[in-house]
Amino acid sequence: DYRNNCCRIIDVGLSLPARDDTYGHGRQRLELRDAYRLNVLPALVEFDPDIIFISAGFDAHRRDTMNFGYVGMIEEDFEWLTDQLLRVANTCCGGRVVSALEGGYKTHGGIVSPFARSVASHVRALVDGGRTRERYDEDEARWESSFENRLNEEKEKRRQMKLHRAAGGAARLGPAAPRPASDEVCT
Repeated sequence: DYRNNCCRIIDVGLSLPARDDTYGHGRQRLELRDAYRLNVLPALVEFDPDIIFISAGFDAHRRDTMNFGYVGMIEEDFEWLTDQLLRVANTCCGGRVVSALEGGYKTHGGIVSPFARSVASHVRALVDGGRTRERYDEDEARWESSFENRLNEEKEKRRQMKLHRAAGGAARLGPAAPRPASDEVCT
């Protein structure tokens, strides 16, 4: 039976946004959350662990130089993910969680570095989750996914409308009128 329960890898690829595309990072953050909501967390609940070990790495942060900004997570995502893992722990194993901080980070910026802010978010979720004892609910996860995706679609529509208005406004103005020579008088 141990062969069926060991070494299971759930491959959930993420699209890579263009480096300067802030919408792409937002879309990718939703993809990451949905990968956990729809694939990883339900499989973890099904596995029904006795304890959850978190190898807390924060190099997936959008501003971490180790991943060149490709993954696009922000502090809120680390806090959300930690909260979700705690909910699974509360559902399966009486809230038993061990979180170990990985090492080897570039911490330029000290307490305001992406690493420090991400660690603070993770610890905050650990503390808050220890107080609430909320359980994982797959229906709630699906609703949250639908809600966040709808919000993101509306945000993208507003962004596209803004770009369209900016482009249309410039086209309506047309070329600039020629300036009169200094000796000409405008009436």
